[in-house]
This record gives sequence, C-alpha cells and structure tokens, in this order.
Amino acid sequence: ASHVWFNGPRKCVRVQTAAGREIVVTPNHPLRTFTGWVEAGDLRPGDRIALPRYLPYTPNTTLPDALIRLFVYLIGDGTIYKNGARFTSACSASLDDFELAANTMGAGTSRRQEPGSRAVTVRTKGFSRGETGGRGVPKPSNPLVEHLIRHGLAGKRSWEKQIPDAIFGLPLEQLRIFMGCLYSTDGYIAVRPHQIYVEYSSSSERLVRQVAHLLLRFGIFGRVRRREVRGHRDSWRVIVGDWVSLAKFASEFKITGKEGALLEISNRATSKVTSSSHDLLPMEVKVVVKNALEDVGLGWIHGPQKYEPTRGRVRRIGELLDNQQLLDIANSDV
Repeated sequence: ASHVWFNGPRKCVRVQTAAGREIVVTPNHPLRTFTGWVEAGDLRPGDRIALPRYLPYTPNTTLPDALIRLFVYLIGDGTIYKNGARFTSACSASLDDFELAANTMGAGTSRRQEPGSRAVTVRTKGFSRGETGGRGVPKPSNPLVEHLIRHGLAGKRSWEKQIPDAIFGLPLEQLRIFMGCLYSTDGYIAVRPHQIYVEYSSSSERLVRQVAHLLLRFGIFGRVRRREVRGHRDSWRVIVGDWVSLAKFASEFKITGKEGALLEISNRATSKVTSSSHDLLPMEVKVVVKNALEDVGLGWIHGPQKYEPTRGRVRRIGELLDNQQLLDIANSDV
C-alpha cells in the first residue's frame, strides 16, 4: 500500500479470487476490473478483477548466503527446539549443504540415521540447556541461534512457520538461493505425459502465501489452494501450472534433487508457452479482438461464449494485426 486513510470503524467485505488470493476491505474500496474501477461492495461472484503477474521491488538488505540456506532448510524440513535445531532429509546433497552452512555460521553439527528410514537428521548445537519456560525462547549460545531468535524463527511449530521479514528485502540473486532451497524441501514437481505443475505445500497458510508473493518477484504466478486433511491440520499449497510461469520457474531456480524435472519443464515449455489454458483474459477482451479484426476487413468466428481468451492467443493476433491495444492487453502485468 502507498497510502492509508483512516475513516473510523467500518463493516468490511472479504474478496476472494479463483486463484486463492483474498483481501478484506471496506465496501467502498476500489478494485480494478477490465472496464475500470469498481467498489468492492458492488462486485458479484464471477466478476474479474486485476491481479499482478509481476511485482517489482527495490532490495534494501543482504544476508550471508550460508545464513539464507540455513533459514530456508529449517523453514522447510527443520525443527527448532529448546536445546538446538535439526534438519531431516533423505537427500544427501541437501544434508551436506545444510551441514556446510551451519559450520560456516559457527554451529557444530552431528548426524543420525533415522531408524527404518532413508532419512538422516543433522543436529546443530543451538541453544543453551538452561531454563527456557517450556517452549520459551532460550538464551543464545552461538551466532546461529542469535540469528534465529532475531529473525523470529525460534520456537515456531510447523503451522506457525513464516519467512523472516529480512528475506523480502534481499536482491534477486539471493532470493534465487532461498527459493531453490525451499523447493528442495517441501516442493514437488509433477511430470506426467499430459500435465506438468510445480507445488509447494505447508500447514502454514502464511508461509504459503509468502511463497506466492516471492514467486511474483520473478514474474511467476501461483494459485493458492487449501486442502482439508481429516484428523490433521489443513494443508496449504501454491501451484504453478501455466506454461509461461513454468518456463520462468525452470530458468530462475536451481533445485537440488529435481534437476531432471526442471530440464523436462524447459524442454516441453518451449513449444507451449503461448498456449496456456491457465493464463486467461476477461470476456470483454473478445469484443476488443472482434473490433480489431473487423477494422482490417477480417471476419469474426464466434466461439463458445463461456470460454475466455488466452493471453497467448490475444498476443498472436495483436502481432499479426500490428495492433498496439491488443499487445498492451496481452503484455500487461495484470
């Protein structure tokens, strides 16, 4: 937000999109549609509103690469408890990377093979063994613990985990490190004959929404979904499924243990980046396309009215007609 207006206690409305984004605002708060600004209280189910496809920002901080890797491993597959921190994984490369990062930050480590499993746990000597008041934040015993406490990661349960504020101010080079390590933990890449998608899941809603936000820094659009799990806390996911975003994902991030899947995305996305059925434009764009075709004497074939035009198709028509209005619509960041 760039400005804030205080207008006293007001009733609010919750606006939720099909992509899983939501905002709570006063009924007179304006939201952008294809035809102009509309007050939130006047929106109806099915109305299309603008969402950003890219979020530019200005970096304002840096952190040691080793600390970034420690943060993300502990957020993904780690546990921070009163006498230390531990990271569990079946990926030897991730375990080695975590151990190296911990040693770089001055924390000693030890390994333990989990019984009956391929997983290995790396423990760090993190907290003093004095009184901590249950799950209270203990006194730091080394620089790593000081960082974990300062950045709000100490004592968080899985559904309470979140990305520290400092991460959002990092330059893109370091955000790539963070996102690559994060997807090596709770990330999943589905590669099937007729479907490819990338998913990150967690029991922490805030963490998943933060991941969706960071993806937009790279122009990658993710859909947020909640899945009910009987007998357990709900699972939250951010899913990348359109070919344009998938191609960007594969080119931006290096993910340990998922190199083959990323290569498959790159190979298959090359011929499909203009034919995504996920990246759709409002129905009103059909009228603009129809008028542009008729202006140059071309006929218009009416397709099924329920189908919205894809961004790629509108871009191709704009290029063929050299129509700047269509190109602006197709190439916009919303």
